[in-house]
Amino acid sequence: MHESFDYVTEVLDNPAGLVRITGSSRFDWRSYGELMEWYHSLRGSDRFGAWTALTPFFVCGNTGVLHSYSTERWARAGLSRPAEEPAKWFVLRPGLQDAQLAIRLEMEEYGWAKLHLTLDDATATIHLSEVFDPFPELVAWGREIGEGDLPIEMEIDEEGQEAVLTVLRTDDPQRVLLRVTRKYENTTLLEGIMARATLAAALKAELLRFFAVEFDPQHWDLRGDPEDIEDDHVFVKDTVLNHPWLATADSANGPRSQDTEVL
Repeated sequence: MHESFDYVTEVLDNPAGLVRITGSSRFDWRSYGELMEWYHSLRGSDRFGAWTALTPFFVCGNTGVLHSYSTERWARAGLSRPAEEPAKWFVLRPGLQDAQLAIRLEMEEYGWAKLHLTLDDATATIHLSEVFDPFPELVAWGREIGEGDLPIEMEIDEEGQEAVLTVLRTDDPQRVLLRVTRKYENTTLLEGIMARATLAAALKAELLRFFAVEFDPQHWDLRGDPEDIEDDHVFVKDTVLNHPWLATADSANGPRSQDTEVL
């Protein structure tokens, strides 16, 4: 790769047209060892953003057993783009009111938390496991909603069953369909129409409240040692609160209440 390939370092993004490459560079690393030295030198409280650029996979001999904790943690499916687009075929019923939305995160013990999603009078409770930490993807999911980059979907592994959170476009560019289902089952836990900005703001406010007030790292980051500089564990509170989406101006005043609810 060093001898034969360049990689992109700079692009000119044009939402109305094609992306144009404006800068490229030779592949910097002459060997796999040099690449891994660079990869493992990326440290600091906001390692998540840097580590997502590269996930190494070992493909020969018995080296498949070699991995780092961070490589294993971030090599998940993450977000996905569902093929379903109801806006192509349906329009919202005239006079249809937005669902009343409430989002609440609840800290539990021994590597568990809960996500409560309420639409009108129906509530779905999703169990969050530290083993399959969903918080980085939950932040990324919220950012995509906030930016209107839809449709977007994420999965939450509850250690026994999986919840799927999907946001789809409607014929109204300001309103979306939120759906919560069980993977591998024909079960819809929640479904409703709401303003896209309302959903993004409610999720953002509750994430800020939860990690500032309620989150307990003693019951979540069970395998990390902050005193060990060789420990490559990524502490989720740092990852979440340092994320650019949670630092934008519309969250500067913080959440309005214990339960983030928007009418």
